[in-house]
Amino acid sequence: MSGAAGADGGGTQSTTHGAWETRTRSGPLSGGMAVVERHVGCAAEVVVEVLRDGWMYAGWVVGASRIRSVDAHWPEPGAAIHHSAGAWPLVINDKTVSRRWDGRSRLELQAHGWPLGEARVVIDVRPEGPTSCRVLLAEDAVKGPGALVPRALRQAAIIPRNKEALHRLALIAEGRARGDGVPPGGSAGASSPASPDASAGEGAGPG
Repeated sequence: MSGAAGADGGGTQSTTHGAWETRTRSGPLSGGMAVVERHVGCAAEVVVEVLRDGWMYAGWVVGASRIRSVDAHWPEPGAAIHHSAGAWPLVINDKTVSRRWDGRSRLELQAHGWPLGEARVVIDVRPEGPTSCRVLLAEDAVKGPGALVPRALRQAAIIPRNKEALHRLALIAEGRARGDGVPPGGSAGASSPASPDASAGEGAGPG
């Protein structure tokens, strides 16, 4: 999210998770998007590397159950992550498309989740020091039946889900920064290349 996100004049609620804090901004932002923010205990570059890795999408986005393919030029504008949502075998295939990417910290997405519709999503990663950053996540429905739901009800569903998404994103990024699971000779914080077998993951079975 841009500087306009941080300048949101709405109310703020805060809850503490360990040494970090999650803030929920409920005021107007780009037409009333629901905004959640979280301090993350690693460099901003590590979080950005997770966002660059489309195969990690199902690891932190709530509701995404598997990744079927990722366009080679992700996250450049127009590139898509082709994912599925739901619990197997009742999964729905759809996609999320990059709308804008500044190459450093801000990513804007169009998330497709039919039959509910489509949502605009903005992610902004802001450095706060060499080993910490703040991540803001904004979302609102823009097409389909979801956009017809009153804004207060939409936000009541979006905010808890996106707080959990940022929690998951923080766990992944902080683990990479510590070097958790990095093989000998590997580089902590670097995006790991996905093998075909690992990429297929849950999608290997029928469904």
